[in-house]
Amino acid sequence: MSGMATTRRSFIGVAGAALSAPLTAVRPATAPAPADDVAAIRALGQAYTRHVNAGDYEGAAALFAAPSMAAIDRGIQRVTSDDFGAHDIITVAADAQTAIAVLHCTVEAERAIGPECPLLDMARQQGGGVLRRTERGVFEHTCVKQDGVWKLQRAGYRGGVTG
Repeated sequence: MSGMATTRRSFIGVAGAALSAPLTAVRPATAPAPADDVAAIRALGQAYTRHVNAGDYEGAAALFAAPSMAAIDRGIQRVTSDDFGAHDIITVAADAQTAIAVLHCTVEAERAIGPECPLLDMARQQGGGVLRRTERGVFEHTCVKQDGVWKLQRAGYRGGVTG
C-alpha cells in the first residue's frame, strides 16, 4: 500500500508541475505600465488643465506633438479633477510609445449666444451674451512618446458623463 501511495504522490507532483508549466510560460497580454510613464502622462494632463484654466492656449498647444494641429475647445473656462483622479484610467500600449488617458473632471464652459445683433453686442460688453454651464465629463487624451517625452496627440472632451 505504501508503494501505491508513493506512486500516487509522485504522479500528482509530476502532473501538477506539467499543468502549471504552460501557465508560467504565458506572458500577460498587457503588462502593467511602468509607474514613471503613468506619472508622466498624469502630469501631462495636469499641465494641460493648468494652461486651459489660465486661458493660456499657446501653452496648452505646446504640450502637443504637433502644436500647430492642437484643437483646444476655447469654450471651456475651468477644469477641475473629480475625486482627485481616483477614477482616471491611463492605458499605456505594450511598446510604451502610445497611451490613452481618460480623466474624469468637472468643466465650466460657456458658449456665445447667437445670432449677432446689437442687443447681444451690448450684453457682451457687459460680460453677458453667453450661456454658461457646469457639467461632469471626461477628457480623453491620446498621448505619444516623442524623443522620450510624453506629448498629447489629441485632447477631446466628452460631457454629460456620470459616475
